[in-house]
Amino acid sequence: MAHPGAGKGTQAARLARCHHIPHIATGDLFREATRQPDELGRHVQMVMEKVELISDELTNGLVALIGR
Repeated sequence: MAHPGAGKGTQAARLARCHHIPHIATGDLFREATRQPDELGRHVQMVMEKVELISDELTNGLVALIGR
């Protein structure tokens, strides 16, 4: 059993702070997208409901939106 603080989210946050880079949690990004009443949000919701992997292209598109 992994101890608290040993997870990838915790380690990513630590690395982000140490290297002064943004920590992007794609799971949070996907959940936020599903709350948006647009085509992209509906598409992400459909993929998640089918329990399919979200493509790299879709993930990269969502990450790119953060920078705008």
